[in-house]
Amino acid sequence: MSPIEVASNDLRMFGLRVRSAIPVPVLLRACVVSAPTGGNPDVQVGFGVVEDPATAEGRVARAGMVSVMADGGTVVDLPGIGRFDMSDGRDMVIEPVPGADRDGIWLAAFGMCFAYLLIQRDVIPLHASALETPAGVIALLAQSGHGKSTTAAALMDRGHDIVADDLVAVARDGGHPMVVGEDLPHLRVWRDVARAVGLETAGSQDLRPGGSRVARLRPVRPRGRRPLAGGIFLEFDNTLREPRLEPVSPFEAVVRIRPHIFGHRPMIARHGPDWVLPRQAGIASKPRFARLIRPRDIDSLPRCLALIEAFADGISDGRPPAAC
Repeated sequence: MSPIEVASNDLRMFGLRVRSAIPVPVLLRACVVSAPTGGNPDVQVGFGVVEDPATAEGRVARAGMVSVMADGGTVVDLPGIGRFDMSDGRDMVIEPVPGADRDGIWLAAFGMCFAYLLIQRDVIPLHASALETPAGVIALLAQSGHGKSTTAAALMDRGHDIVADDLVAVARDGGHPMVVGEDLPHLRVWRDVARAVGLETAGSQDLRPGGSRVARLRPVRPRGRRPLAGGIFLEFDNTLREPRLEPVSPFEAVVRIRPHIFGHRPMIARHGPDWVLPRQAGIASKPRFARLIRPRDIDSLPRCLALIEAFADGISDGRPPAAC
């Protein structure tokens, strides 16, 4: 069963009911299930005119393609796709560029752009993949291109339950960070990497026609909130011959989490450093963290997977993570 429940254009994602004017992409139609009709949505997604933030008087902060407005709204300007305006944690207005691919608009709306809408609801979106364990969810955090999705896809092929790819939504609940719902039920893997590790032939599809990434649909199950039990920061070091796992202290985890929070730069520019620090600390307050440092080669992947499994087993068994 999929976390994307569809009735007409009603979706359920991250524990929210979303009413969308965009049809579900062909890629994901096999992964949707029926949902009850009626009722008011938590989030409304539709088409309209979005003012260019570069000329708007209300822009107070900008970081790359993301602009934060004086009224608290966020505008994301994606070349070749369109302009997305998120406000009040409830509304997303999309102005596509002429000829934009409808599936690309959908994937952008419910990926990167939905992260900024979650921020407006004080749900913190982590740029991460994640797997389920008996103790809770373990996040795999890394910069773009550092192997989050490839690692998650390889773990899935080893029988692990992958609950999110690229966007892990975390809310604070009683002093413990909780993972909220799930993202889209597919993993995005670079085509050349997928081919090299044998993932491309294992039920993958083109993410977008002519694109550089393929999608792997994953089996998913309905879930509520689950604790964030731990996290692993994935890093490259080509001086190593073998990958190595190192424990990370809670204080170091607070520092390391910041670059992996969607929107931290525009939010800091808008609100100052005090906006993000409590959220960093909240995410790192209970889970256990480690660093997985590895050479940038495909041959090290099986050993990396074994280290991740050992870390997950240790958390489930109540053992502190050890360097190995």
